[in-house]
Amino acid sequence: MRRPPERVEKGLFSPSSIAAIIFYGAYITAVTMGMFVFWLYSAGNGVATTATFMTLSFLELFQAFNVRTESSSVFGKALISNKILLATVAAGVLLNVLLCVPPLSAAFGLCKLSGAQWAAVIICSLSVLPAGEIYKLVLRIIRKRRKAGKSAMEKGVKAA
Repeated sequence: MRRPPERVEKGLFSPSSIAAIIFYGAYITAVTMGMFVFWLYSAGNGVATTATFMTLSFLELFQAFNVRTESSSVFGKALISNKILLATVAAGVLLNVLLCVPPLSAAFGLCKLSGAQWAAVIICSLSVLPAGEIYKLVLRIIRKRRKAGKSAMEKGVKAA
């Protein structure tokens, strides 16, 4: 409510929205596939499937923090200002962890993960936050340079 409304001409899928979808989609896909390949060759199909499912689930939950704003940092007061989002993400994490506990694990074809496997799942899943920060930083730098370029052009036009 503190920002003015978006321009009607901008549309739902602006170039910046499409770029964000491509970046985050590629990042989440790479992390998920990397987890599967790593655990498949080091611990077998059961662990690979479970770790991959948990990683993808957690990546999507943590990604909710990145998409709250298009260019502002997720860290700071914005991270804890939305209590409903925090509660929803916490509930999602808890429900996913419960899927690895019998009898739910058998029903969903998941296996028990070791502490090291859970640590890898959490670290890889949380990595979407700094990746988003880097993406947003690059976006802010590009916008700042474009704005500076437009200002320089306008000054040149006024001088002429």
